[in-house]
Amino acid sequence: MDAERTNYAIDFFPRGGTHWNLLGAALTLRDINRAFEASPGGSPVGRFEFDWREDDLAKGTDRDLLDLLNLFWPADHYPTAIVEGREKRGACPRTPRILMVGDSFMRELIVVSAQTPCPPTIDYWFYMRDNHGGVTLARFVTAPGETGNGARLTADLAQLPRSFLDADAVVLEENELNIGETKQVGNLLAAARALN
Repeated sequence: MDAERTNYAIDFFPRGGTHWNLLGAALTLRDINRAFEASPGGSPVGRFEFDWREDDLAKGTDRDLLDLLNLFWPADHYPTAIVEGREKRGACPRTPRILMVGDSFMRELIVVSAQTPCPPTIDYWFYMRDNHGGVTLARFVTAPGETGNGARLTADLAQLPRSFLDADAVVLEENELNIGETKQVGNLLAAARALN
């Protein structure tokens, strides 16, 4: 994303948000997908290229910081992005399954994943801060093409090895701000070891 910054007229982090916008997420997904395409099995979701256009009304995570301010008349008109996948949805041999393990930056990756030629089912293990200053684990399963949170399931770590085994691809996010407090890397390694 840092190398792409000068190629786009808008910032990847919107003025009223704390997460990257859909353009930043689309660039990230495109690069992740190119790595999958180069592997022997190829990409489970098909080739992902996208078009985008600038918008000026903040929606979703483009306004998460703005919403926290709880203003009566929020200034929600600033540059944001709308993203559309170029490749049409094709006849996929089966629905791909993606395991995402991380925290809130995965949210926009889920949204742009719905734009891929073969939209995946996403098994999202979400590490979030709780009211006591600690980290809580939640789990959501998002249906193909869905851009919302999906169905909330019990986040039982005993089920993570099965999620790992069933996945066509795994995307791990580690936020350097929380790296000493979250356990996604250790939990994912433990799930992989449990399969041996």
